[in-house]
Amino acid sequence: MLVKHNLNLLSRLENFDLPIRINSNTTHAYPGFPFFDQLKKFRNVLWTLSAEATTEKYEYIRFGSEWKTFMQNLQHIIDTGH
Repeated sequence: MLVKHNLNLLSRLENFDLPIRINSNTTHAYPGFPFFDQLKKFRNVLWTLSAEATTEKYEYIRFGSEWKTFMQNLQHIIDTGH
């Protein structure tokens, strides 16, 4: 989601039924993030999410990350209908 070339590619695609697969830890899966906003146009997006644990263990393993944010961003993904 951070590779600028990928954002450029998504913005040029016109077939919104094209299957797209995203591997993410959900850090940038929120409205307002340009790549996420581009993905919302597509109807066939498969998300593979990475989280080694939940709650406090998640925060320990991914120091600096918050489980609450992971879950909020997961909800943003769900809300897209993907």
